Amino acid sequence: MSIRRLLLLVCVGAAVSACGEEAASTNDYEQTVVQDRVQRDMRMREKESVVPPDRRDAFRGLNFYDVDPTYRYVVPLRRSSTPDTVMIAESTGGLRPQVRVGRVTVPLPAGEEELVVFRGESDNPRGRLWIPFADSTNEHATY
Repeated sequence: MSIRRLLLLVCVGAAVSACGEEAASTNDYEQTVVQDRVQRDMRMREKESVVPPDRRDAFRGLNFYDVDPTYRYVVPLRRSSTPDTVMIAESTGGLRPQVRVGRVTVPLPAGEEELVVFRGESDNPRGRLWIPFADSTNEHATY
């Protein structure tokens, strides 16, 4: 199990917990992850995609690990008392303002890790949250 896969699942769990929704069943969770992956693949064919225009028709989708609910964590979000905005680099080369909304603690096998949680500055405050990270499979970028 790579840390990359683990943290992606943490992000989904943190978003559900932070939005005040009850924890979904394992099947609902797996369906949500699969639907998100399909939507992401569809966006790769759009005008704003990072896939070069001449390669979009041949694009067959991103490679993902199978969903493993063992590594799903629903953890409480500790909201920042004074959220601040930072500029985070996008895969397209631009910068996008992101609001640092709080932190989560994840109980990893090697010990607990504290991760920073963001939302887009223009996003709905009760909408999707995300956790940027890098691991040894990508070294210099987020997932």
